[in-house]
Amino acid sequence: MTRRKCRSYRVTIDAEAFDRIAAALIGNHRELLDNGWSICPTSGLWRTGKGTLTARVAYRMRARKASLVHTVRGINPGLYDER
Repeated sequence: MTRRKCRSYRVTIDAEAFDRIAAALIGNHRELLDNGWSICPTSGLWRTGKGTLTARVAYRMRARKASLVHTVRGINPGLYDER
């Protein structure tokens, strides 16, 4: 039996588009950014084997040495259109 190959399903997306997606998924996204939180580079979108997407939005506030992570699973990309 052979080992499964590790395969990255991370979706390549630019920062502006990810910011719009994060704002749509997380209600207080703008408020967090205005209060000094920043988005970590570990944030992103991943495609699952079922064809849905998983979004991970990680925020960090260096002054408080705190982090906050939002994970949204089961996003169906066919249900939403770009506006």
